[in-house]
Amino acid sequence: SIKIPKDKVVIIAPGFSLNLINNASIISQSTIIAKGTKEEPIAFFSNTNTGGGIFVNNATAVSELAYCTFNNLSNPNNEIWSVSGAINFNESDVEISNCVFKNNRCEDGLNIIRSQFTMSSTRFHDTFSDSFDGDFVAGTITDCQFYNAGNDAIDVSGSQLTLRDVLIKNPLDKAISAGEASIINGESIQVIDGEIGIVSKDLSKVIFKDVLVENTKLGFSSFQKKSEYGKASIDISGLSQVNNETDFLIESGCRLTINNEKMPTISSKVIEQMYGAEYGKSSK
Repeated sequence: SIKIPKDKVVIIAPGFSLNLINNASIISQSTIIAKGTKEEPIAFFSNTNTGGGIFVNNATAVSELAYCTFNNLSNPNNEIWSVSGAINFNESDVEISNCVFKNNRCEDGLNIIRSQFTMSSTRFHDTFSDSFDGDFVAGTITDCQFYNAGNDAIDVSGSQLTLRDVLIKNPLDKAISAGEASIINGESIQVIDGEIGIVSKDLSKVIFKDVLVENTKLGFSSFQKKSEYGKASIDISGLSQVNNETDFLIESGCRLTINNEKMPTISSKVIEQMYGAEYGKSSK
């Protein structure tokens, strides 16, 4: 593995390519500036299916990733610790643009924890589990696409997020999941195919306008999963629902409003119908 100490700046030039094998990863305590171009992108990959990924931890300045491709990577780990994502930023702010995350072999494609971030013009393809997982983050996701997430496309806990011009296609669980008192605002959101569209749980609030949900098993759900939290809400204006098996499943005390009209609650215990029981994917 490449291990980078604190108080440095790692600059990666356009056209750079790195093949990670034999569980090798990049472990950095410093800021990473990896700015490729459209003509000369930067590539991180593992052609032997044995490489790790990238972990940036406690960097003092904002990292930048532009025109980078992360292909066939797995989570950095050793005998003492491991992280969940192929690419990870922990307490390290980051700006991501024009990047591609695909074919990761671990839980998350991109995991950001206790950081601020921006992500634009970026694509996720064929993620093993969650495409983007954010824990206690604040950030924006603009003009991004998520294809074939093995679990959730966007999954956040304790976070504040703004989405704009986002396409999610064929997630095997939830397209967008807000948990643990998260607040997600957004506009121009499209969810096509897959299991579940948009979920708000455990004191979270989702506020969207101009939304399309098409060909899902369940369009919307709002419920309480964890007893230490409370009820959740979803507020949508400008909604198109097309060919969904069930449009919504709302727990008593939670809320879904569409164009300021409150939808009826369906169940007193939605959790019993989620996570593979009737809708979604088992979390076991």
